Amino acid sequence: MNYFSNNLTAVIIAGGQGKRVRSISDKPKCLFKYKKKFLLEIIYEKLIYNDIKDIILITGYKSHLIEKKIKKKLKNIKLIKEPFPLGTAGCLKLILNNDKDILLIFGDLLFDIDFKKVFEFHKKKKSDLTILVHPNAHPYDSDLVVKNSKSKLIKIIKKPHRTNLIYNNLVMMGIFLVDKKLLHLIKNQKNKNLDFTKQFIVTLLKKKKNIFCYETREYCKDMGTPNRYYQTLKDYKVRKPLIFNSQKKVPAIFLDRDGVINKDSGPLIYSNPLDLYKDVILSLKLINKSNYLSVLITNQPHVAKGFITMKYLINSFKKLETKLGDNKIFLDKIYFCPHYPFSGFKGEKKKLKINCNCRKPKIGLLLKAKKDLNIDMKKSYFIGNSEVDYVTALKAGVKPIIVRNKSFNIKGVLKKDNLLQAVKYVLKSKNHG
Repeated sequence: MNYFSNNLTAVIIAGGQGKRVRSISDKPKCLFKYKKKFLLEIIYEKLIYNDIKDIILITGYKSHLIEKKIKKKLKNIKLIKEPFPLGTAGCLKLILNNDKDILLIFGDLLFDIDFKKVFEFHKKKKSDLTILVHPNAHPYDSDLVVKNSKSKLIKIIKKPHRTNLIYNNLVMMGIFLVDKKLLHLIKNQKNKNLDFTKQFIVTLLKKKKNIFCYETREYCKDMGTPNRYYQTLKDYKVRKPLIFNSQKKVPAIFLDRDGVINKDSGPLIYSNPLDLYKDVILSLKLINKSNYLSVLITNQPHVAKGFITMKYLINSFKKLETKLGDNKIFLDKIYFCPHYPFSGFKGEKKKLKINCNCRKPKIGLLLKAKKDLNIDMKKSYFIGNSEVDYVTALKAGVKPIIVRNKSFNIKGVLKKDNLLQAVKYVLKSKNHG
């Protein structure tokens, strides 16, 4: 049985008034143009490509304009108009008779996602609700998620955020896979206008429903502000959504941390990841706009040595993600090794004193990143500052670049003064496109 054809309904919500984009258009956001197509048309095509053919569109603001477009080009979409604003969850009361699970999509998103993989994850986890999540360039004004090591949702940090919030840059995309059994909970809600993320998911958490986060590096951006719309226009023009589909291999720029991203305090003092070099912000901004992933690969043996706790290390990474997010940049993924094989430190953690496969120059972390993110290693680079980074790159089959190390003397190795020079070199290389 084809699940997508027989047991799933895609519900696109396009009822909002788009107040933040009124300065460029008063049309519903789903009708904004991308070359010769409008956004709703692109969403429709992506659903059909994923073999999802049962599609409902819930409208509100200027519904007549949407209906006119649908009659011309998208005749098999079922259109339902809100009698009054019901909210992103309240509007689902209009489809209570639906007997299929729901792929819920906010109608201001440009995306390219393999929904079959999402469904496989959803069923494997026995999830009641699966939330698609990723890092983005504006976490400071996004609803953030907190999940455990098994990807189960712990809580939502709703915007607007409190001052000095420290967070992992992991935000909701605006796409959800909803078990049909949850619809009756919406029916019983007393609020006429019910928000899906801020109210309904909170209710599900209180009821201890199984909610999981599907983290993906696939392309998904909202165009809810003028600047974001213009950015998605640029991305669409260069086919970035298609390039980042999870079925396609993508290259990465692997980055060492201490001595590359931030200043290195040496082997006896934990290096502060917030002590960034001046060129790091622009360097990551360039990577984020490119067709490369930014992936941090770092040894952090201070945990095994007993200098810091694992909790302290993880919190320092959260501080780094917060600082980067506040500067409108992000790392696609962070991988670290807390182990150290040699003894002789007061307070050392014996459980972490192992000869692991993840401590550079071993390549366990890079292989995990390759598997997690479907990385094209032959087109990837490793930017480090030491011989360990150089050897790691060679073992993993990626191209090494050494920065911030004038004394590095292995012949034939590409060296640059700093991270920015290295990134610009990569982006100008023949592999970039």
